[in-house]
Amino acid sequence: MNFFSFFNETDVDKVGNLEGSQSYLVNDSYETLPHKNLYKPVNISKIEAVIEENAIITDVISLGNLSLKGIMVNKKFKAIVEKYKLKDIQFVPVNFLNKTDVQEYFFMFFNSDLTHFIDYDKTKFVIQKKSLFKDNAIQTSVEINKNNRNDLIELDREYAGSIKYSILTKNGEYYFNTAFDYDVFRIGHFNLRFYFSEGLKEVLINSGLTGFYFSDLPVVIYSNKGE
Repeated sequence: MNFFSFFNETDVDKVGNLEGSQSYLVNDSYETLPHKNLYKPVNISKIEAVIEENAIITDVISLGNLSLKGIMVNKKFKAIVEKYKLKDIQFVPVNFLNKTDVQEYFFMFFNSDLTHFIDYDKTKFVIQKKSLFKDNAIQTSVEINKNNRNDLIELDREYAGSIKYSILTKNGEYYFNTAFDYDVFRIGHFNLRFYFSEGLKEVLINSGLTGFYFSDLPVVIYSNKGE
């Protein structure tokens, strides 16, 4: 099965001429939510945020303080994805304190950790080194004795924040020990991207929703039931 990474739109003609994100957390939300554990739900009734003055209002609005935790979507986006199979997704309402007319938005937290279910004998990881001066990259296979969950998590911590190094799978392929039937999920730890199934991706694109785009190249996932 093919899955595609989700990204917030960055084209200034579509989201506004911004210095950063379209919106930011404020008050208690600013104090607590950036420290949220990636893999545990939050116990709150709402999120407080403000919209940047130059931001264009889109169906998906970037929220700088929480960009690693998930994405902010409106009720139309939420209604579409809720018809699909979600893995540990949590929606929390968002209140914009400076734009009370912008309503019915939700922060979509990705709380899943699927790294326990990867078949590390079949899934081959590589370390990719990007060149800062050329549009190319060199991939080096992870040593066999480090091609396991614990060592890969340690490698990921070592490369945290690096713009040169990243951990990927060979040919973008993951093998799972269990049946895999999710449409929206995060793999976790050494892969923090937000993934959507090919079918849902097409529905979202064709819906005319704004404020996001998907990667061109898919990640391919195999399970014990095949592709």
